[in-house]
Amino acid sequence: MWWLLPTMFACALTEVIGWSGRLWSSINPRSLSPYLMQSCCTVLAPSFMTAALFIILGKITTHLGTQYARLRPNVYSVLFITMDIIALIIQSVGGAKASLALTNDGDPEVGARIMVSGIVFQIFAITLYVLTAAEFFVRRHYNKPIGTRQNCDADGVGILNTRPRITKKIWLMLTGMGIATVFLYIRLAIPLSMRAKRN
Repeated sequence: MWWLLPTMFACALTEVIGWSGRLWSSINPRSLSPYLMQSCCTVLAPSFMTAALFIILGKITTHLGTQYARLRPNVYSVLFITMDIIALIIQSVGGAKASLALTNDGDPEVGARIMVSGIVFQIFAITLYVLTAAEFFVRRHYNKPIGTRQNCDADGVGILNTRPRITKKIWLMLTGMGIATVFLYIRLAIPLSMRAKRN
């Protein structure tokens, strides 16, 4: 899991570049370069963090008991990362369309709407992730496995119908995931609220 650290670092670096572009754009609003810089980087940055969270969820369900999980651990990662990529593609298409319109002195409104739809889809993916994670921990807390399912590894091979304890390190990881998810919601709500103010 060491590779998650550079993934989160890439998220932070991309955010810094994106918001630097926004600052530059406020100083020089007629320049296209800072607009493109902020549009690309602020759209891309949250995807690194969401991808890390989605993978961690699969790892945690493997460790704490897959019998409480609605999906197999590897399916969590594949499903949510696929949704994350779809959201990123939608936002990238919208950003490219808006940037092209500005370059040609056109109206960027259509591209902006596409970008917003991508953000809304990403919020939907994160909400689905939160709901599946919440179901897992509620089922684990009350020891309510799904059907007669046994604890198994990521490939679905049965191991033991046990319930490993949550260690201090896992509690810290879960706390970090919770805080990161709250900030992701806030981060994704910012462009939506800014657009609502413009309208």
